[in-house]
Amino acid sequence: MSVKIELPPENVETIKNNKVTFVENFTTIDDKYDFNFLFSLLESISIPIDFKGNDEPFFKKVFQIRKLKGYVPGFNFIQDFLQQVFKFYPDDRDNCDIFFSFQSTSGISHLDIEDVFIVGLEGQVIYKIFGEVSNYYTIKKGDMIYIPKGIQHKVIGLSPRITLSVGFYGRK
Repeated sequence: MSVKIELPPENVETIKNNKVTFVENFTTIDDKYDFNFLFSLLESISIPIDFKGNDEPFFKKVFQIRKLKGYVPGFNFIQDFLQQVFKFYPDDRDNCDIFFSFQSTSGISHLDIEDVFIVGLEGQVIYKIFGEVSNYYTIKKGDMIYIPKGIQHKVIGLSPRITLSVGFYGRK
């Protein structure tokens, strides 16, 4: 397992200032995180899967595997790196989740109660950030976006996708 992270100083500053921050090529992960990985993960550990889109056909749903802390070394490395760099106070709710879908999907506009770092693992996703002017960020494999708690956003999957979500509830 090898994870390389590149976080330029200007991105560190914008994240420390609680501003939405997009980092292209944030990480290079040697391990392959694809649908085969997801299925082998689900076979090897007992973790509940949630899904969004109750009325949607199965392949249109967005699935969420929660609380992966401790199960995937590469994810642990990313979470530990972010916690150390940004000095988040530990909180029992801090964790890594995976979101995935089998087709292009669009989520509902929402905001999170935690600071969230999203890392692309497979496919392409657009994050629409609402504000005085809406901004759009395309996340590909290895890219990352930081969304501070309380910022309204919407996820638009352009393809089948897998994203890692690292959430921190404690203050910085």
